[in-house]
Amino acid sequence: MHYAPVIVTTSDSDVEHLGADYLARPEELAAFMNRSRQLGLACTLYHQLPEAIAAAVDRLPPRGTLLLLGTFGMDRGLSLAARLLAAKS
Repeated sequence: MHYAPVIVTTSDSDVEHLGADYLARPEELAAFMNRSRQLGLACTLYHQLPEAIAAAVDRLPPRGTLLLLGTFGMDRGLSLAARLLAAKS
């Protein structure tokens, strides 16, 4: 089975003010990345949201679909993506 590349972000600077419970724990992140590799899912990890969104927009082919998923760390994601997509077109 073939999967599209996935960009993962821990959005560190976007969640650090919320407290430790919102930061990705190293063991959780390692388990996610390891399982993704086992399943053949190509994941690229970014620790900052703006860099992750920029990489996703750069990879997006014409008429492609950009799917943003997440919780608190993704709050700025839509506005960042919209700005970069507008500049790209």
